[in-house]
Amino acid sequence: INQQLLTLGRRGHYNQEPVNINLIVKHVLDQVYDKPDKLKIETDLQEDLLNVMGGRSQIFRVISNLVNNARDAMPEGGSLNIRTKNIYVDQSSGYYNKVKTGEYVCLTISDSGPGIPEEIQNRILEPFFSTKTADKKKGSGLGLSIVHAVIEDHHGYLDWKSSPEQGTSFYVYLPITRDKIHKSVTENLRGGTERLLIVDDDRIQRNVAANLLEKLGYNVATVASGKKAIEYVKNFRQDLIILDMIMPDGMDGTETYRKILEIYPDQPALVMTGYAEAERVKLALSMGASKILRKPLTLQVLGQAVREILDKNPKTTAKV
Repeated sequence: INQQLLTLGRRGHYNQEPVNINLIVKHVLDQVYDKPDKLKIETDLQEDLLNVMGGRSQIFRVISNLVNNARDAMPEGGSLNIRTKNIYVDQSSGYYNKVKTGEYVCLTISDSGPGIPEEIQNRILEPFFSTKTADKKKGSGLGLSIVHAVIEDHHGYLDWKSSPEQGTSFYVYLPITRDKIHKSVTENLRGGTERLLIVDDDRIQRNVAANLLEKLGYNVATVASGKKAIEYVKNFRQDLIILDMIMPDGMDGTETYRKILEIYPDQPALVMTGYAEAERVKLALSMGASKILRKPLTLQVLGQAVREILDKNPKTTAKV
């Protein structure tokens, strides 16, 4: 709840930059946990999607809230569909919100859940209004308020359509920009498409590292603990694991790496730390970790280190 309130309190206070919605969607989906076994997630992301101007972390929160709401609406499983498309609205249109004429990126998030009762659909954007009952995961009632506020800050529109027979679809319209994502920092760096897993208990550090590496084209996933990292790699083999050394759950980066090596003895790893932990760092290196990087990370340092390690190791991805 504190995080949601902080987002409302910081409305408009973020850097404006060209961002690609497809990259953010992929980042969100890499962090969807507690998925019902029978939940099917499908995406239809337009390849030549235009950029929008805004704050990457704010848009991430919008998509994350909508995806999590869709997941929670289907506790027994169902279909969750995410679609992006460049569109031109030539006349005002919409179900609950009139979208003005213009060029937009349209993000559609649909679920096959029971739908929103018609009598409360005009209340779902109210702060602290929630349809989640006591027998479900309790919500703060702020999620859609946050979504609506952030989209308004981006001069966009939020619309939705819901019925018991067809589930619920939310439509996010964000104005396009023809500005390119700034690439001057990456011009001298060689990226790739390998799968990377970032393990760090600090959410900000996870997002920073992920954003830096996604700019180079890598397929990046993130988890918040060593335990979650081990569970993740059992299902998705990674080309490189980037480990924070200090984590508070009793399993630091070195111990996490040791347990991952029991699953994949040849797993390449990169360790990052903001503190001097000489003995644990030395142990991680002796176990096979390729490099140690000191926080805070820069794109230049992180990008070069990742590419150097990947070039020295054969591609290891077994599952995608």
